[in-house]
Formats: sequence, structure tokens, C-alpha cells
Amino acid sequence: MIEFILDGTVIMSPLEWQEISFKASFEQTVQADISVSELTFGLDACKLIDSWRSNNGYFRGMPLVIQETGFTIFEGHLDFQEKFEIIHKGKYLVSIKKTQGLNYLSDKINAYTFGLLAENRNLTYHEVRYVVHKGEYGVEEALLQLTLLLALKEIVEAGYKLSVSIYRVATAILSPFSLAKDLAQIVIQAILDLVTFAILFSLYFKHIKAIIIVLLPIVQKHKSINVLNVLQEFCLDIGFNGFETGITELKDMYYFPSKDDDKSKGIPKVGDYGYSMKEFIELIESSFNAKLYIDNNNKVQLRSENDTYLIKNSTYILPDVLVENVEYNTDDISGTYNISFDTDISDTWTVENFKGTALDVYTKSTLTKGVDLVKNLTSVNINACLGSRKFELTNLEKSLKAVATVMDKLSKALFKKSNLVSKVVGQLGMVKVSSTSWSKPKILKLDANLKLSSNRSSFSARYLWDNYHSYKSFVLNSNGYQRRVFKDIDIPFNLKDLKAVINNSYFTDLSGNLGKFVNIEYNADNNKAKASFWIQEVYDNNLKETYIEPGN
Repeated sequence: MIEFILDGTVIMSPLEWQEISFKASFEQTVQADISVSELTFGLDACKLIDSWRSNNGYFRGMPLVIQETGFTIFEGHLDFQEKFEIIHKGKYLVSIKKTQGLNYLSDKINAYTFGLLAENRNLTYHEVRYVVHKGEYGVEEALLQLTLLLALKEIVEAGYKLSVSIYRVATAILSPFSLAKDLAQIVIQAILDLVTFAILFSLYFKHIKAIIIVLLPIVQKHKSINVLNVLQEFCLDIGFNGFETGITELKDMYYFPSKDDDKSKGIPKVGDYGYSMKEFIELIESSFNAKLYIDNNNKVQLRSENDTYLIKNSTYILPDVLVENVEYNTDDISGTYNISFDTDISDTWTVENFKGTALDVYTKSTLTKGVDLVKNLTSVNINACLGSRKFELTNLEKSLKAVATVMDKLSKALFKKSNLVSKVVGQLGMVKVSSTSWSKPKILKLDANLKLSSNRSSFSARYLWDNYHSYKSFVLNSNGYQRRVFKDIDIPFNLKDLKAVINNSYFTDLSGNLGKFVNIEYNADNNKAKASFWIQEVYDNNLKETYIEPGN
């Protein structure tokens, strides 16, 4: 017999209890909340509800447990904000929601911003170094060449005078006819020439060093925040036991906010895509083809669709069922599958360094007979820009490096060691922008030194396709996205099955084929459920894919 327990007290069953059906939809996720919708409570429950509202108000959910002989079917709460209607005294209509289920998580996400997260949690911020590189430096190069020409002329002349003096000293010493007076004058002149050369070289060394520093882009810093840290802190703040993911890249992913001044706090600005937690999570989900769900330990999980974690942990085995119709998921094929990051006209490098920003995957039949029926466009828009890496030296910097190298060698040979060249090459690997401000955020994959990965093969539209989105290919992975579809099928089902399926919609059939429920409706008074689901089945091997990655 089904029992209803309201805030720890067993109550008379609601009026609709015999008609209660438990509905679960998995169309956009691997997990679903059990939907009970609304229940009409009698007099005993109404008194408890009145007491709860009096003590706790309308915005605290009242605990409700539905169980059968100790087996918990549903653990949730009355949601007075969603639906509360007094039909008459002793009869209330109230909305029911699963506590800390996906609906609860969705509600929290929709109401949350980074302003609130920064206020509630001790977030970790990171100073990411960047340089402003505007493009060509014709005037600066001309100035450098002129300065170096003048400096070189002075140093060469001083060096020549010094060499002449040294030669005269040597000649005078070796000559048997030299007078002490003449030798002394020659030595003194040589010393003066040496001092002159040393002073001149030192002055020009400092001057050239200053020029290099002036002409090199200034290394600046902009606060950023780690994506994994954000998700961990958010889940803890809204009452879950933590956050876990199989997406290993998240530990190296950083949100780089827009910049219009020097007062960045490291979190998204109010106008940035990602300031609301809904946008931030959508940004990550769309990038990695991932969805949130809640595990049995009340931890929030973020798993990509191609993650085997859920498949490995599925326990339900579909029994033989009677199926009279046959359908296939032909509507799921994408004639064009596009993945694209945003671009920012205020940072021209997001446009000029375009390769990696977008990818088109075209699917078509390899056969020529008949009409090509492949259609549909799938667009995955990632509303943040890729970062541009300072990958190589500019022509100006190459000139500066050559000069710095010569000055370092001369300094080492004549006076002391210097490492002027390090100031030139030390900027490689940093984020490169075209201006001191930019209007759109970036998503960066950084190494342990908070520098951009060596190339975009480690994070780009193509990388995301190869590692996360190709799961949806009708060609790759042994045609794994081709499926046989079953709709509104009656299957044997009980409360134990419901508990197994509700947290993981994947299953295997008796032949070992992988399947997944799309939706289930189960009535506790029945020993069966009506379900829609798919099972992997290859039905067309005559397809091929073409990849177009624009950019240089």
C-alpha cells in the first residue's frame, strides 16, 4: 500500500492517489525528475500545511515522501510558489516537486548569477598575462634601425680608437728606442680610450635596453577564473554534495572576461555572455556536448554524451517486448553539423587568427542512384571567443632579438653577463589581443604556467568535434548514432525498475545491444509501463563525411 508522509507525518492519501502516474522524460538528458504534478490534500494534510506556512512561509518547500512498504518511490516537497490553491477549507491543491532533482537544479541555475556566487563563495582567481599586439610596426622599425645605426657608429669609432691605442702601447713596449715619457703618454691615452669605450658601451647598452622595453608590447594581466572551480563552488552553494565530471579539460579551462577598464574582478561582467549561471553552464554544455545529472550521492555530474560512465553504471535490462511497428532515427542525421566560437571586432585577432574557430561537417550518401535525402542543419554556437596565442616574433621583435643577442655577447665578452634577449622571447605563449580592451569574453585552455596551449589542435572547433560531438555522427564510431526507435511500447515494469531507470536512462536488451529510454509513464497500481526508447542498430553504411575548417 502506498503511504504519503508529509513533513514526517503519515497523512490520508490525496484524492488522486489511485490515479497517480509517475512520468519521466529523458529527451534532453540521461536522468529525469519523477513528475507527480499536483495533488489534492484532505483536511488532516491541510492542517499540517497551514502550520508549515505559518512557521515557514510560502517560499520553503514542505517535505513529502511517497513510499510503499518501506520502499521510497518519491522524495520531494510541496512547491507553494509553483501552485497553491485553496479550493475550500480542508481541500488544497498543491504542486509537487522532487527535492534536489533536475527540476530543482534547473530552478537554481535559472535564478543564479556570478554576482551572487562571488558574494557567497571564496572563488579562486588567476592573473592571466597578455600582450597587446596591433599588427605592423613600420615606424618603430625605422626608429630602431636609425638608433642602432647611430649607436653602432659611435661604438665602432670608440672601439677603433681603443684598438689603435692598444696597438701603440704594444709597439712602444716592444721598441728598444721608446722613451719612458712617450710610453707613459701612450698608456694614459689607451686607458682613456678604454674608459671612454666602456662608458660609451654601457650607456648605449642601457639605451638599447630601454628601446627594447619601449618597443616590446607591455605584459599586462587580466583576472580570470577556472571553469572547474566555478562549477564546484556553485554546486556546493546550492546544497549539493559536490561536483564531478568526466571532462578532464575543465581543470585547464579558464573564463577570460571582457575588458573595458582595469578593474576586472575575474568573473564575467554583467553584460558578458556567461554572467548568469544558466548562460555559463550552457556555454560549457554546448562546448563539450554534455548534460547535468544528479547521482545517488547527491553530487552534480556533468557528463558528455559519449561518456561511458553512465553506460557502465546502467543496471536495467529490457525484457522481450511486443513491437509491431519499425522506425529509425533518420530525422537525427545532420546534413551539416556546424561548431563555431564567437568573434570580436574589438579584438581583431579573433578574426584574423580564425582557423580553429569554426568547423562544418557535411554528411552525404555515397550512392548516385535516386535522390539524396540527407538534410538538417545542426548549429552549435559557443558564445565566447577563442584566445589567440603569441606564437612567433614579429619582424620588429626579430630585429630586437638580433640586437639583444649581439649586446648580450658583447657584454659577456667585455664586462659581465646579461640576458637582454629573454625580454624579447619571454612573451611567447601569452594571450595576444589587438587592443587594451575587448567586448566579448574568451574561453582559454591554459597550461600550468597560465599560457595558452601551443596550438589550437588542443582546443578548437575541430578538437571538440573529434573528442565530444562526433558521438552524433552517422558514420563514425561504427555508425553508432544510427538507431531503431520504439514509441509508446508497453513493457513489464515495477517500482524496482523505476528506481533503476530514473537515475540512468541507458539500458541493454537481452542481446546486449545498447539502448536509452526517451520517456516512461508508470502507474504504481500496474505492473507495466508505457515507454518510448531507442536501441542501436546500423541500417545505412552508404554515408561519408567531409570536413571544412575555414581560416589560414
